Amino acid sequence: LLLRPGRRPTLCLVRELDIWHSPAEDVPGDLAAALEIQHCAAPALPGPAELAGVRSLAIVGEGPPPVLPCECALNPPALLARLDFERAYKTPHELHRLRAATGRAVRAHAAAAAAFAEGLSEYAIRQRYLGAIEALEADMPYGPIIALNEHAATLHYDGCDRAAPARHLSFLIDAGASVGGYHADITRSYASAGEPWEELCARMDGLQQAVVASLRLGELFPVLHGRMHAALADLLCETGSSDI
Repeated sequence: LLLRPGRRPTLCLVRELDIWHSPAEDVPGDLAAALEIQHCAAPALPGPAELAGVRSLAIVGEGPPPVLPCECALNPPALLARLDFERAYKTPHELHRLRAATGRAVRAHAAAAAAFAEGLSEYAIRQRYLGAIEALEADMPYGPIIALNEHAATLHYDGCDRAAPARHLSFLIDAGASVGGYHADITRSYASAGEPWEELCARMDGLQQAVVASLRLGELFPVLHGRMHAALADLLCETGSSDI
């Protein structure tokens, strides 16, 4: 993606023509209208025509910096800081995409929760999740974490048992969804009725909702984070969860 002041951004869309891979998909219409698109067979740096009149160039990407007929800086800190700042404020278009991604993830989470209640395996729950939003693994922003019982105690559990456990005690799911390059990331925990984790999950949900309700404009995140940690510690001590 080449950005030059006063000109439309130029996108070099790599479309390898071979018998082994499918070519890259076309750019969506709403995005294509804002770009000057050039198709190429392999990734390439800007050529003399694109750099005509350019005195300096900043490249965001992996090094080392290439040799070009102008002053070239790789990942200049000031530019990266400005990009990070701009990304913190979302346009209405971006907010629409984020809400759409969250809506997809919510539908899939509801399907996964129902699959847990039915007593399905981790593999079957995973497939139910993907099926609810008609997604492939490659469509996901990250690999879903589907953990039953003791597997939920492993951070970033990446297993996927095809056999259902004898008893469904608890269920942890960390999975998202994507819409137009924008992602949702949702984590939820469930417990079977009558199990020791049931009360803890219900109390934890109450804590989360209370913290959300306490949010105030301008409050620093470390303060919010510390408040939640203190509330969580009190809950664990009160319920004796270290013995569960």
